[in-house]
Amino acid sequence: MNKVMKHKWAIIAGLVILAVTLCAILLAVSGRYQTAQSELRMMQRAEQDMRDHIKALYAEWSYLSRPQRLESLGQGIDPDAETTHE
Repeated sequence: MNKVMKHKWAIIAGLVILAVTLCAILLAVSGRYQTAQSELRMMQRAEQDMRDHIKALYAEWSYLSRPQRLESLGQGIDPDAETTHE
């Protein structure tokens, strides 16, 4: 083989190694991206659950702090207590 052919094969081998390395890097990055996307969706669901819970707590607070209810409680009457008639 002459010198030109040896350099040609060295260049081809280098390009193949580069291509394989780039493919491996691409697969690793792709896997990390998918994991990050999955974690992001999970955090978004958790955030929405917390927002829903906060809304429920505000609604409960509004219900429990009604002026009529607070006035009744001040008089010793619990308007939310279940009454049993015998």
